Amino acid sequence: MLLAGVSLAGAAMAQETQKPATDARWATPSDGTMVALVRSGELRKSPALDVFVCQNGGSQNVSVISYRERFTGMTTQPLRPRECLLVKKAADVFVQNTGATPSVGIFQLRAPVKIGPPRKVVAPCGNLSDETSTQNPALAKFYGHCLARLGPHGSYRVCFDAAYADPQGQEAAYPGTLLPLIVDKKLLTQFPDAVPHLRWNTTVAQSCRDLIDVAYAAFLVAPEMAPGQGGGWDPTVIRDVRMTVQRLRLSR
Repeated sequence: MLLAGVSLAGAAMAQETQKPATDARWATPSDGTMVALVRSGELRKSPALDVFVCQNGGSQNVSVISYRERFTGMTTQPLRPRECLLVKKAADVFVQNTGATPSVGIFQLRAPVKIGPPRKVVAPCGNLSDETSTQNPALAKFYGHCLARLGPHGSYRVCFDAAYADPQGQEAAYPGTLLPLIVDKKLLTQFPDAVPHLRWNTTVAQSCRDLIDVAYAAFLVAPEMAPGQGGGWDPTVIRDVRMTVQRLRLSR
């Protein structure tokens, strides 16, 4: 099921439409990983966005975590099942489980916005050792990377369906915690000090996120175990990451 264009009214958005913006679905894994709803680009001034967040399913509270600018000025608000809250003037917004079961909900930018029609975008993947690592070239051979240009520099809604990154020759989906999305492609040649990470943020099937002031969607394909330990997930089984993308034209 593709999630771009999902709204509370159930209306499909085939043409660009003015406010109110279409709702988008979010989902969290059960392991407590923070998942982005809104991420601002790394290179420009952070936006100040109001974001409406609702929890539709789940049996426990989730934390809605927002940052005013470049991961500073953090605010955390609890969100109970079947309730909503408004995050004000945020550059980045995340949700995080407080229990051991997944949660789902919707979010919406509270700003005048035109949303373009959905289109398919594919990010082809390769071995990160083909690039120049700024940290450890020897480590790079254990990682994959995927990169797609979303369009001209701007804002985009990116949605993942249930089979957005099917491993070749394996039945189970590649874990989203090992397939983080990056809004600054320069970070592809660096390695996070931990996975998951805010800037290398976990992807989740059947969910969306809004990327503000970006041109690319990049993904690091990480091994499950530390290089040299053997076993676990092999990044070479991921050939591409598939997305549904809609252009967001914000009036600020």
